[in-house]
Amino acid sequence: MSNFIIKDSPARKIKYPTDDPNWAKKQKVAEKRIKEKKLKFENDADERDYKKRVSSNKFNVYGTPAW
Repeated sequence: MSNFIIKDSPARKIKYPTDDPNWAKKQKVAEKRIKEKKLKFENDADERDYKKRVSSNKFNVYGTPAW
C-alpha cells in the first residue's frame, strides 16, 4: 500500500478562462507581444492556422502559444 495523498488541484476546477488565477497575467503578456509586434508569421497560411488553433480552445489567448 502506498502512502501517497492525492490533493484536489485548483487547476482542475477551472471551467472558464476567467476562472484561471493567471488569466490577467496571460493577457498582459499577450498584449505586450502584440504591441511589440513579436507575432511574426512566414505567410498568411501560418497566421490563419495559428488563429484557428487559438480559437479552437477557450483557454488559449491570442499572442501566446496555442495548445
